[in-house]
Amino acid sequence: MNNIFNSVKRMENHAFDNFDTFDPDMFDPTLDSYDPSGATDSSFYDEDSEGYDLPNGYNGQPMRSNSRRTIKQQPLAQLDIVIDNSAIGAATTVELFNVLRSNTLIQNTTYNTTLFAPQTFDNTKLRTTPATGQYLQDSQLIYWDKLGNLIYNTTTGASDTALGLVYCKISCPQVPFRVLHEATRNNLMYIEKVRLSVKTAAQIDQPFNLFKNTFLGGTKSNQIAPRSEFKPNQYQSLIVDVPFKTAIDAETGLSYTLISQEKVTISIFFRFVRGNEYMKGGF
Repeated sequence: MNNIFNSVKRMENHAFDNFDTFDPDMFDPTLDSYDPSGATDSSFYDEDSEGYDLPNGYNGQPMRSNSRRTIKQQPLAQLDIVIDNSAIGAATTVELFNVLRSNTLIQNTTYNTTLFAPQTFDNTKLRTTPATGQYLQDSQLIYWDKLGNLIYNTTTGASDTALGLVYCKISCPQVPFRVLHEATRNNLMYIEKVRLSVKTAAQIDQPFNLFKNTFLGGTKSNQIAPRSEFKPNQYQSLIVDVPFKTAIDAETGLSYTLISQEKVTISIFFRFVRGNEYMKGGF
């Protein structure tokens, strides 16, 4: 447990206040909406230039009028999410965050032409042969590896002890991706923008699908199109900066499709608010 908290602390230490090395033409910080109609969904995007307010009872306590802590008071941090679909000769749709209904725990049959399923007890053990402890095949299995990477496996291992080697892997170079995933369970991560780096230009046409699943089953969704942020005169043809202005909590997630044999790096620039720190005084 201490290792997890230390990893989160290291994540917060990746904060910095300016991005002088960025091309200002690639990012318009005044852009607040990504709906082609021009409408802004206030459930996803922060229309208040002063910051984002957490709802009443976010950490089990009522909101006090003198305890408002804005997102912009938090340091701006940066981490990379690397999604490697190089080994799979087909499109693969992955899910990021959405902790309460994550497909790492609950199967989501809307993704992919094949049915990935999480590594749960009923999906790993053959109950008909409990004496031998025989495992089911690992084809189409979603699981966390021992390094904290998220694996979407498509093939069965060659022997009883080997795992399949044709998979899509989600990792984070700075901290284990599982730490970043779990950090959104009780805290809020407000994404200012992402820098998308791809291997092939066709990947830029794939949208980010932002959705919210309440614990009672309500859903809403929106799309963010990286291609719309690509500048015709920019010299980096495989990199695009995409404004997000999006709050990620336990009920919010992203789905994203990688084309065949693609590898994507999503550099996220975000502000992080601990749920159990929001109500403390002195803000």
